Amino acid sequence: MMLKKITFSILLIFSLLTTAHSQESPKKLLDKMASGFEKSKSYTIHFTMNVKEIMQRSAESFDAKIEVSGERFHLATPDIEAWFNGETQWVLMRQSDEVNISVPTKEELRQTNPVQILNSYKKGYTYSYIGERNDTKGRASFVVELKPEKPGDIEYITLLIDKKSGAPNSIVIRQKGSFETHIHINKIQNDQSIPGNTFVFDKSKHLGVEIIDLR
Repeated sequence: MMLKKITFSILLIFSLLTTAHSQESPKKLLDKMASGFEKSKSYTIHFTMNVKEIMQRSAESFDAKIEVSGERFHLATPDIEAWFNGETQWVLMRQSDEVNISVPTKEELRQTNPVQILNSYKKGYTYSYIGERNDTKGRASFVVELKPEKPGDIEYITLLIDKKSGAPNSIVIRQKGSFETHIHINKIQNDQSIPGNTFVFDKSKHLGVEIIDLR
């Protein structure tokens, strides 16, 4: 359930100024943001995630970290840990003490790797420049909203992009129904040297964990 919340979970009124340049600015902002990650061979993102169930007025908040090198990644949160080596994915569910092994589809990868959301605008989404505002840390940001071209689980994605660096400051994912996920970027470390075994589940470090092979 947490995997779905991570992935699927502000509209502002357009002024004449934002309307005048909204046809070009969103694409430039998104391209700059994406290119920052593409130029870095490997990087680590530290972030805080807030998952809200609006109708029930409940929320969950936790800190997490994701390490990325090309298509490979390692995600660590209090509830789950996930590894992907470019072909095989391992997902450790801490509460049940079990690991699911699979060869994921692109859509399934999107559910465990929040960074892939940053490339969503390239296919299947329309985008609009909404305006400017500060994020929760007071960082001046451009606001861009993505909407899926076809109906699905996601209603919209809102990106706050740092005015100075062009990097993402926060991501809001609104899911149909009442789930809303806020991802607040705390720190991005670029061009890191990350060992290849970081992206592979090490059974010797998780003795007693039940392994469920779904391949």
